[in-house]
Amino acid sequence: MAEKVYGDLLKLYETGKSLGYQREELDEWVAKIIKQNEERDARMEERKEREEERKEKAKVEEEERKQRAKVEEEERKQRAKVEEEERKQRAKVEEEERKQRAKVEEEKAKIEERKMAMQEEEMRFKWKLEEDQVAAKIKRDDEESKAKIAAIEKESKAKDVEEQENRDTRKRNTPQTKRQKFVEGTDKMDAFINRFEMLMKLEKEPQHEWAIQLLSLVGGKALDALQVLSDDGVANYAILKKTLLDFYQYSEDDYRQKFHELKPPSDGNMKQFVSDVKITFEKWVQASGIEESFENLKQFIIVDKIVSTAGKHLFAFLQERKPRSVETVMELCQTYVAAHPGEILQKVENSEEIEFAATTVPTAARFTRKETAQQRSPPQDRDIQRYTEREQNDYRPNQSSAQRNEVRCFNCRKIGHIAKYCREARRREYWKNDVVAHVGGLAESLSPYVTPAIVNGNHILSLRDTGATKCVLLAKLVSPHQYTKRQCKVQGFGGQVKSYPTAIVHINSPYFNKTVEAIVVDNGPFDLLIGNVPNIEFPKEAQINSWKELYNWKLPQQDDCMQMQQQMAQNPNRKEVQIPSQTSPIETIQQVETRQQKLKREQESSGDDLLNRTRRDDSDETPGGDTMTEKCNPEKFQEAQKKDPTLTKIFNLAKKGTVASTKRSKKEFIIKQGTLIRKYTDQRGEFKQLVTPKEYRLMILQQGHDLSVAGHMGRAKTKQRIQHSFYWPGMDKDIAKYVSSCKICMDMRKNKPRPAPIQRTDLACRPFEKIAVDIIGPTATMSKRGHRYILTIVDFATRWAEAYPLKKATAEETAGALLNLFTRIGFPDTILSDRGVQFTANLTRHITNTLGIKQCFTTPYCPQSNGVCERLNGTVKTMLEKA
Repeated sequence: MAEKVYGDLLKLYETGKSLGYQREELDEWVAKIIKQNEERDARMEERKEREEERKEKAKVEEEERKQRAKVEEEERKQRAKVEEEERKQRAKVEEEERKQRAKVEEEKAKIEERKMAMQEEEMRFKWKLEEDQVAAKIKRDDEESKAKIAAIEKESKAKDVEEQENRDTRKRNTPQTKRQKFVEGTDKMDAFINRFEMLMKLEKEPQHEWAIQLLSLVGGKALDALQVLSDDGVANYAILKKTLLDFYQYSEDDYRQKFHELKPPSDGNMKQFVSDVKITFEKWVQASGIEESFENLKQFIIVDKIVSTAGKHLFAFLQERKPRSVETVMELCQTYVAAHPGEILQKVENSEEIEFAATTVPTAARFTRKETAQQRSPPQDRDIQRYTEREQNDYRPNQSSAQRNEVRCFNCRKIGHIAKYCREARRREYWKNDVVAHVGGLAESLSPYVTPAIVNGNHILSLRDTGATKCVLLAKLVSPHQYTKRQCKVQGFGGQVKSYPTAIVHINSPYFNKTVEAIVVDNGPFDLLIGNVPNIEFPKEAQINSWKELYNWKLPQQDDCMQMQQQMAQNPNRKEVQIPSQTSPIETIQQVETRQQKLKREQESSGDDLLNRTRRDDSDETPGGDTMTEKCNPEKFQEAQKKDPTLTKIFNLAKKGTVASTKRSKKEFIIKQGTLIRKYTDQRGEFKQLVTPKEYRLMILQQGHDLSVAGHMGRAKTKQRIQHSFYWPGMDKDIAKYVSSCKICMDMRKNKPRPAPIQRTDLACRPFEKIAVDIIGPTATMSKRGHRYILTIVDFATRWAEAYPLKKATAEETAGALLNLFTRIGFPDTILSDRGVQFTANLTRHITNTLGIKQCFTTPYCPQSNGVCERLNGTVKTMLEKA
C-alpha cells in the first residue's frame, strides 16, 4: 500500500515538473492534487454508504408490503363469504315475495274480468240510451230545419218581390230591346249565350247585371242545373254561364268530342258541314281558354293528337292535368312512364269487345257487342235476343245510304236503328216483371252515403263507396254516342271478375261536378255508384243535407219494403228476377253493410279472437278486391312470439312482472295461456293488445289499411284501428312507413296548390304621387241634377280624399272628373283601380298613356287590393244614408 502511495507521489512530481512547476510551486501543486484525491475518495465512500442504507430500507419496505397483502387477502375472503350468505338470504326472500305478488295479480285479474263484464253491460245500456237520444235529436233537428226552410222561403219570396219591383222600375225608366227566351229542344245553349252577350254589349248593360238578365230568359231543364248553385254563384255571370254550358255538354271535352265525331251529312250539303266544323273548332278553342295565335293553335293541335292516341290510363292522366304545350305533355308522359314501367301507352283496340258486321248494315246495327244478349235481356226472354245471320245482316241492297241512315224505330221513334235493336224495348220488357226487393233494414244504414245526383239531365240517387275505384252507372241513363270502345274488368267483394262497357258521362253531385269515365251496367239497386274519382271532394254533412232538401228526397222506409214483400207474396202470378251475383253494384251495397258490421266486430274482439284473422298473400293480390287467405292458429302464433328476437326483452319484462306507470297511464306485459299480451290502462279504460311477432305484422298492416272495409285511412286512423288490439315495438314507425308507401293513397291524394305569397307594396313618398280611384253606385235615389254615381279618389301619401258626382258610370264621365283633378294638383305617377269598364276603356288608356301615367289594376274579385278606397266608399255610403 505504501509502495503504491509512494509510486503515485513520484508520478505527480514528474507530471508537475513536465508542466514547468519548480520546487515550492511543485510542492503546492502536488499537495493540491493530493487534497483533491482525498476529497473525491471521501465523497465516494459517502455515496457508497448511502447506497447501502437505501438497499436496507427497500428490503424492509418489501417485507412490510408482503405482510399487508397477506392481511388484505384474508379480509377479502372473509367479506366474500359474508356477502354470499346475505345474497342467498335475499334471493329466498324475493322468491317468497314474487310468489305472493303472482297470487295477488291472479286475484286482481279475476276481479278485472268481472269488472270488464260489468262495464260491457253498462256500455250496452249507454249505447242504447245514446241511440234513443240521437233519434230524438234527429227528429228535433228535422223539425227545426223545416221551420228554418219555411222562414228562409218566406224571406226569399219577400226579397224576390222587392227585386222584381226594382227591376220593373228600371225597365220602365230605361228602354230595352225585347229579348227572346231560351226554348228547350229548339235553341242551342251556346248559340243562345253568344246572342245574349252580343245584345248586352250593344245595349251597354253593366256586367254585374248580366246574371239577372240571363236568369230571366232561361227555363225548363236549365233551372235544374242552377238549383245547386249558391247565392254568390247565381249572382256571378261567369259561374252561371259555365254551369249552363256544362249542363248542356258544351265544355272543352264535349266540344273536342263533337269536333272529332263530325261527319259529312247524308244530303251532301258540304257548305253546312264546313260551317259546323269551323264553328265547333272555334268554340273548342274558346272553351280551352288559349290565345288565338298561330303558335298557340299549333301547340293545341299537337297536344290533342298526342292525348287522343294515348292509352286508357295515360289518357286519363293527361286529361286530368289539361296540358297546353308540347313540352308539358312530354314532361307528363315521362313522369307517367317512370311511375308505370312496362305499361302499354298507345290506344289498343280490343278485338274481343266489338265485332264488325258487313259495311252495308245500317249505322246503329253495324256494331254489336258480344255480351249484349247476356247483359241487357231478361233471363226468361234470352231466346228472343238470339240474332240469326239474316237479322245481323238485314238490309236492302236497292236502298241508298241516305235512306238506310234515315231508318226510324217505331218503338222509341228515334232515327238510326229499328225496334229489333231498340234498348228501350228491352228495358220496358225488363221493367214489366215484378222484382222482389229484399231490402230489410238496409235503408237506415245507407242514409249517410246515399245522395241525389244529376246525370245527363236526369235526377237520380247515388251511393258513395270509398272501396270502389270507378263510378258505376245504369245503362238507361247513358246515350248511345257516349259509349267508348273500351271494356273494364270489375272485381267485386267476393273476388269474381267480369267485364263491362264504359261511357264518358257528365256527373253533377255533392262530391264532384265533371265529366268522367264510368262503368255501365244494366241493373242495380241504385242508379249511380260513386267511387274514388281523382280530385274528389269530401263535402260536409250540411252540404249533403242541402242537396237532399233541395230535391225533397228521402230513403224508402223499411215498412214500405216489408209491405212490398207481402204484396209480392200474395201475388201468385208474379215473376221474380234473379239479379246476377257478379254484378258489381250489388256487391258494393253488400260491402257497405258488411263494412259497418265488420268494423264493430273488430272493436269488440279480444286478443285471443284476433288470432283467427286472415292473412293477405301479396302474390295473388288483385286491385279492387281482397286476396287469398290462410288460417293462423294460437299454437303457431305463440311459437312465432317466442322465436322473434325483437320480443325477447318484452318476454323478460313479462316474467319479472315489471309495471311502467305514470300519472295518466299504466303499461305492463303478461303471459296469458302461453300468449304474450300487453295491458294498457288510461283514463278511457283498460285495453288488452296482442303482442305481434315480425312475420304477422305485414298481415296486420294490410288488414288495417288495404282491405275494402279499411277504407285506406291515414296514419292516425290506421294507427287507432290497429293499436286497439295489437302492439309491437316500433309500431308507430312501421304504420307511418306503410301508409306513406301505399300506391292507391298516393294516386288519390288531393294536391292542393299553395296560396300565392303576399307581394310587397311600394309606399308613396310625396303627395299625389300615387292615387286610388273607385266608383260608387248606382245610388238608391237620384240627385236633383241627375247624379247617381260617385267617383272617389284617395291619395296614398296624405290620405287626402275627394269625391266627384257622375251622371253615368262611363269612361267619358270618369275621364272628365280625373282631368278636373289633374288641372288642380298635377299629374300623378300611378293610378290604382279595379277592372271596371270605366278604367279599362280605350279612352282612359289613351289619356293615361298620353299623360305618362301608369295604370295598376287590382286582382279580380279581391276588393282588399284597393282597401284604402274601399274604406272611403263605406264612409261615403254611411254619410249619404244618414243625410
